[in-house]
Amino acid sequence: MKTTIEITNQELFDSKIDEVQTDSLSGNDEGTEFYGSFTIVWEQGEGQIYTGEFGASDYEKEFGFKFVLDAD
Repeated sequence: MKTTIEITNQELFDSKIDEVQTDSLSGNDEGTEFYGSFTIVWEQGEGQIYTGEFGASDYEKEFGFKFVLDAD
């Protein structure tokens, strides 16, 4: 399964972030924990890489998105 994001607060997300790249992020079968790395690309075009283990909602309050598994 592929890890993607679900935007939960569009206004907050749009005010801070241009995109989130999750190609190097994997999740457990329940979609509650994720591990690896992902990149947040800020509106100015600069990116920041985050590496480690993350809960699905770790970035929801600060940035308005959560991680989800996409069965595609």
